[in-house]
Amino acid sequence: MPPVHLLEAEAERLKKQIGICETDWARIPRLFYTCLVGIPVSFVWGLVWGTVAVVIALAFVGTSAYLIGVRRREYQRDLVDVEQQLALARRQAG
Repeated sequence: MPPVHLLEAEAERLKKQIGICETDWARIPRLFYTCLVGIPVSFVWGLVWGTVAVVIALAFVGTSAYLIGVRRREYQRDLVDVEQQLALARRQAG
């Protein structure tokens, strides 16, 4: 069992990481603006390349949402585990 101060530090780190993920998650709707790149691309290189640009932009947004969501859930699960270990360590120590 790790010392209590290490578990407390890990819990704080995980809370900060969850906060960062929440901030990143809130930015995802703004990533849809990358789809607008398809408009000038379709004028310059044609409708097919404009469509390709929009599909790539949507894939970018979807991948970002997936990765941020997975990281956030992992941090939340890790935080629950660390808090359980912390409670156990505090009971054993005192």
